[in-house]
Amino acid sequence: MSQDGTVVACGSNEDGDLGIGGKAGNYSEPQTIEALAHVVELSAGDNTGMARLEDGEVYAWGDNRTGQVGNGATETKITKPVKVSLPEAAVKIEAGGDGASNGTSYAILADGELYAWGHDKNNQCLDGKTETN
Repeated sequence: MSQDGTVVACGSNEDGDLGIGGKAGNYSEPQTIEALAHVVELSAGDNTGMARLEDGEVYAWGDNRTGQVGNGATETKITKPVKVSLPEAAVKIEAGGDGASNGTSYAILADGELYAWGHDKNNQCLDGKTETN
């Protein structure tokens, strides 16, 4: 992330991991994520990325097999950033992946509430359910 809030990424784009759109492959040179500006925080899961903008909006992209992108999309690969559906501005984010969170993504909102979405097989969303959200 640069000082002006633009974001570049490189590496594997197999699941849309880089958020640059386009086809899968490996990118050794940094690629600008065109859909993002004024970013103040980034988080990356195993195959999912998230960005929080200065106004508290959250965008996510990448692997969405368990809903970890958080916009209700059913596609398994989201190749460009999409807005996460949150009721108010976020102050902190954490992207889900296949590791510790097991495909669950999180945001802390301005009012202090914790929001979770994605894989919920082991109640990672803390909602008493065991399903994908």
